Amino acid sequence: MSKASLSKVPKNGGWGISTDGKDPKLCTNFYADVTEKVYIYRVPESKPTTHVTLQARFSDGESEAFTVALSDLDKVNWADIDDRCILYPDVAPATAQRYIVNHIREKLPDAETKTQYRICKVGNYTVGDESGYCIGGEVLRPPQADRSIVIEPEGICGTLDYDPDLAEEEAIVDMFELMSLFPNLGRVLLAYNLLFLMWQLYAFAWKAPRFCLYIEGVTGAGKTTVSQFFCQLYNRRKGIEPPPRFDSSPAWLVQNLSELSHCVRVFDDLCPTDAKDVQREQEKTVIKVIRIIGDAVWPHRVNDTKREPPAVGVVLIGEYLIKGTESDMARFLPIEVSPLDDETIQRLTVFQQENPLVTSTFYRNFIRWTVDNHDWAKAFLKEWWAAYGRSDFTAFGTKVHPRLRETHYYMNTAYAMFLEYCTEKGCILEEDARALHESFLKLLTELVLAQQVRVDEGKTNTKPDARIDYLAFIRELYKSGRFRLAPSAKEFNTEAHDGVVHLGRLYIYGESFRRIIGAANANLTAVLDDLESRGALVLGNELEKDRTVQLFINPKEKRRCYAIFLTHLK
Repeated sequence: MSKASLSKVPKNGGWGISTDGKDPKLCTNFYADVTEKVYIYRVPESKPTTHVTLQARFSDGESEAFTVALSDLDKVNWADIDDRCILYPDVAPATAQRYIVNHIREKLPDAETKTQYRICKVGNYTVGDESGYCIGGEVLRPPQADRSIVIEPEGICGTLDYDPDLAEEEAIVDMFELMSLFPNLGRVLLAYNLLFLMWQLYAFAWKAPRFCLYIEGVTGAGKTTVSQFFCQLYNRRKGIEPPPRFDSSPAWLVQNLSELSHCVRVFDDLCPTDAKDVQREQEKTVIKVIRIIGDAVWPHRVNDTKREPPAVGVVLIGEYLIKGTESDMARFLPIEVSPLDDETIQRLTVFQQENPLVTSTFYRNFIRWTVDNHDWAKAFLKEWWAAYGRSDFTAFGTKVHPRLRETHYYMNTAYAMFLEYCTEKGCILEEDARALHESFLKLLTELVLAQQVRVDEGKTNTKPDARIDYLAFIRELYKSGRFRLAPSAKEFNTEAHDGVVHLGRLYIYGESFRRIIGAANANLTAVLDDLESRGALVLGNELEKDRTVQLFINPKEKRRCYAIFLTHLK
């Protein structure tokens, strides 16, 4: 190699010069230029991975910039980046690659640093103070978002297909027409879908929704067709997909309930059968799904502690209404449908053929609206829950189970939000919105009160120990000093104490509570159901499993406890 050619090499080591005490050698015909260091957060993960943005620079130009993980630098095939890249044969390829990687790492401390976010799952996301929604290939961000912060989707298979030529007002009108085909079921399905599209708003305002819909009707009633038409959010261009049928394996349930988030899944089909063992297995699966959604806890046989709790709604379809315990029946809302007439079937068929993307287009527009009005919507929902918290439905002639009261709140406010959206877009007048809301409220209340009757009937389906007055049992333990209570929260030690009285509540450490209940030959679920139904149990948010709450001992220490209001123990 001539001295003349060496003199053209930049002093900063460009073109990959290697010096080992002998004559210098060129290992590449390019120089790897570091343009920036990028910390990429893959939401919802909390720790970033470090990436570096590079360009291959030649004596007569440069390649396109590309970004690669720092841990993958030694795997970069430079010829794939730019076909002009050459590794010279008189230097071993591994040596040349190592030289390039070392050179890049040496330049990192001086590189400009940026932070980016990759949304890896459909649904709501939160990045700092920003709340938005990923609909697959697109991230809907609020208008005040800092656009210098990059937030992009990554590795998502589903996409929310929509018709850009369909005006927003037309999509609303089409949804009203679609609901008119199924006056009761249509409105219930719409509210249920909108509810889970607003999952994060409810979590911020109070807590995320945790209940299922159950659609009952004979064969030919159109249960599956209508449900999937309303509920399928993604990949609508490929047509309406058939929903999965029941499978009792825990792995199957986890797969189907965790692959999507903040939307609704439809499960088909609980059918009457002469084989009682088959029928019992189907019913067990339905109850299993209802409990997974209602408690936000995966089956114990699924050993995956890192998996997030389910964040979807579920529509269950059957040809007869299942029966269960009081607790089971309070975790879902049934609606019975009649067979469709020929005219309705024909109108739905035309609707599917001529407006295949109308529902997904409507849902996208609605999501966009909630993202743009996030703070208002959160305050709106919070105010509504404050009103619900002061009512136990005794005005309707009966006391409603707390879970059903929540269900009423969720469905009522979701439909109210729909009407607010339609009013703001100028599609309906305020007086019409009030009339529509009153009509839906009447339907919803009838459904909830009918299910309360089944909840009351379900009390006779529980085990004998579930009829015991467990609140009186806990009250007696407390008054008689059977609980080993710490003097204060700061002095609470699980080895010496069962719990502590703190801020008007009796906190009992989870393990101690389970031991005491077990010693009394009582069923833990039955005890908790009784305490919850009577408003004695303090409930945490949807991320706190098994109805426990966290007691903070100090800034670095906390204990998971069952908490009972002291007012119920006097």
